[in-house]
Amino acid sequence: MTISVLAIAVAALLLGAAAGAIASRSLKVARQNATVAASMETILRDVNQSSQSLNSRLDAVTGEMNRTFAHALQQATQSLTGSIGTAREETRAAIQEKFVQVTDRLGDLKATNERIMEFSRSLDEFQRMLQSPKLRGDFGEFTLEQMLRDLLPQDHWQSQAPIGSSRVDALVRTPHGALCIDCKFPLDNFRRALATSEPAVREAALKSFYSDVKGRIDEIADRYVSPPLTLEMAFMFVPAENVFYELIGRPEILAYGRERKVVLVSPNTFQHSGIRSLEFT
Repeated sequence: MTISVLAIAVAALLLGAAAGAIASRSLKVARQNATVAASMETILRDVNQSSQSLNSRLDAVTGEMNRTFAHALQQATQSLTGSIGTAREETRAAIQEKFVQVTDRLGDLKATNERIMEFSRSLDEFQRMLQSPKLRGDFGEFTLEQMLRDLLPQDHWQSQAPIGSSRVDALVRTPHGALCIDCKFPLDNFRRALATSEPAVREAALKSFYSDVKGRIDEIADRYVSPPLTLEMAFMFVPAENVFYELIGRPEILAYGRERKVVLVSPNTFQHSGIRSLEFT
């Protein structure tokens, strides 16, 4: 019985010591928790203050950036507006100038077109006039006379000069003798050849045309190649270039002319034939 009381007393003492230790430790933990809470509160307060300061600084920077960008944008807009206005005025002036130029050009084109129409009417009248052999002959003689007037002194050539019992359209006096130039314009069959699209008809018309030319060559050779009264050759003046080029494209015509001592010339070839460089006496 004495041992049991003692054991109980010891147990009670042990329990009291353990409870005291536990209480002391709990108090220590509570103190530590209070310290941590105070530290956390301080940290949170510092974080809040830092956040507020950062927000204030960000607001200030944002406001300054907005003001700077707004000013720059306003300047850029004003500059762009001014450039657009200047470009618009320059473009309007350039368009106005081009419009005036186009208007002037259209006026020139209208005048040119009127001149072309007038020339076409004159050409039609001229072509109708040349349908007459007599008028064609007069035209050829006039052309030949004008060329001689431009190329030679007046006292070295004569139009409608007498040669034997005939008269030649032009006679050029050279140191070697008289050069006879007769104007022939065999056009009828040539025009018929140009007017048809049928090969057989065209060939027949050209054949007749070549026969006409050979006939004119024979006339010139018989009348105006008569040494020593004339040179041993004469010129057959063809005043139409297209007719002349048709003839020189036919070797048989040129060969026939050489055989008969008759040289075919056109206004262009006559001008460059070297007759201007002859030494006249």
